[in-house]
Amino acid sequence: MRMYTIMLNCQMALDEALYHLADKAGIKRFSMHTLRHTFATRAIKANMNPKTLQVILGHSDVSITMNLYVYVTEDEKIKQMKKVEEAICIG
Repeated sequence: MRMYTIMLNCQMALDEALYHLADKAGIKRFSMHTLRHTFATRAIKANMNPKTLQVILGHSDVSITMNLYVYVTEDEKIKQMKKVEEAICIG
């Protein structure tokens, strides 16, 4: 329990530092956990193997990584729809 408390206090201190920096920069506040989700999304977009990402993030199952941490970006939706469009036009 003590280690959890130390980690939680550290997380809160990091978040407070990020909030201060965001306020100073005049941008919307974000947390370390938000950066974790952003990292996961960008890693998959850069073609990182999902299983590797699961291990890096410490998840027990790859479905947690892919379903809860990775988001589909607007540009990725457009890119994938263009592939479908090309396939329909060619075929």
